[in-house]
Amino acid sequence: MKKSKIFKDWIRAILIALFLVLIIRGLLFQSYVVKSTQMENALYSGDYVLVNKVSTGARLPITLLSLPFTDIYSEFIQLPYLRFPSFFEIEINDLLVFNYPAIFDTPVDKGDAYIKRCLGLPGDTIMINNKIAYNNNLSFDEKLNLRFQYRIITDGTGFTDNYLDSLNITEGGVVSDMGIFDFLINDKTAKIITDLDYVRNVRIKKDYPRENTSYTFPSGKFIPWNKDYFGPVVIPQKGVTVKINYKNIDLYKDIIDLYEDNLLEIIKHKIFINNIEVSEYTFKQNYYFVIDDNRDNAKDSRYWGFLPETHIIGTASFIWFSLDKNKSNIRWNRIFKSIN
Repeated sequence: MKKSKIFKDWIRAILIALFLVLIIRGLLFQSYVVKSTQMENALYSGDYVLVNKVSTGARLPITLLSLPFTDIYSEFIQLPYLRFPSFFEIEINDLLVFNYPAIFDTPVDKGDAYIKRCLGLPGDTIMINNKIAYNNNLSFDEKLNLRFQYRIITDGTGFTDNYLDSLNITEGGVVSDMGIFDFLINDKTAKIITDLDYVRNVRIKKDYPRENTSYTFPSGKFIPWNKDYFGPVVIPQKGVTVKINYKNIDLYKDIIDLYEDNLLEIIKHKIFINNIEVSEYTFKQNYYFVIDDNRDNAKDSRYWGFLPETHIIGTASFIWFSLDKNKSNIRWNRIFKSIN
């Protein structure tokens, strides 16, 4: 009898603890593991980041039938999007954690989680000109430790692994045995390499206007932007009405059709929404524009478009643990590190 009571007490304690963990994880905080180099040098692969959901207002579950801490779920019950009131407003330069929006065959809250830097808020005008990002005509990049792809030409001399490790160069390599290299590095590292005796030239690589436009958002022929020359464009804002036509509809078609659940058709250069011909559209929710710090190895809004508020999980608070998986080493200097 006594053993039975002890067993029941343990089960009760475990269930209560599990319930509290689910509440904290669902409404307050959760952990996110960085898996790519797209946010270096601010975040490194293997960083464990604490995500603050209170700051943006916790999003209530949309896919109700799911097994906690797994990828197992059923779409049988889908609840409408609801979010608790936020304690703070999202600000420019915040690191946003969100469900990737450019996949439409999974529920909103079950898409892969990503982390990017907020370049623009609803209603802001953003632009990238000659690789420099601007928000409302103000330079965004000045205080950030950004990475770009540099072309380095030497007299034929190569770079040893130890030297590359000393400069924390992890991406890129040999282009030609004649002494041509491409590395993803920051401006400080580029200057160090420039001063080497055997280095002949160091230059940042860039796309020129109207070049390589098929890889970036939007995909239509009337807006020929690329990763280095993008915009200007006003970020969609809830309640704001914009003029739409066959030349600019590529900017808004995912919003109208997929994020805001309308039937969009383009017939002979005419726009139809829910079977009605229109020349304007009023947004139902707010959107954001996010960008990676590793600008030439990115998967940000320049490639897939605006970030809907429905997909936002929270903001990154600090790094609580960090593991360099390539070297199986703990990065002690990054534990409990604030995020810039």
